Amino acid sequence: MKQQVIITKSVCGWFNVKNTDHELLLNIAPDVFKKHFPEVSEDICVACLELDISRMLELKNKKKVGS
Repeated sequence: MKQQVIITKSVCGWFNVKNTDHELLLNIAPDVFKKHFPEVSEDICVACLELDISRMLELKNKKKVGS
């Protein structure tokens, strides 16, 4: 299943992935973003795409395990 998301780059260079209700789903470091989202330029300010929910869950679970 896919979900439309909005990706914004923060002032400190991290990437925020939000749903269309602007609820934060993920906050991703630049190196992790580059690895997991090669189809999105690192130079963006704002991007919108359909993202498979399993991809988001995978990144959330990695973050919890790595903490």
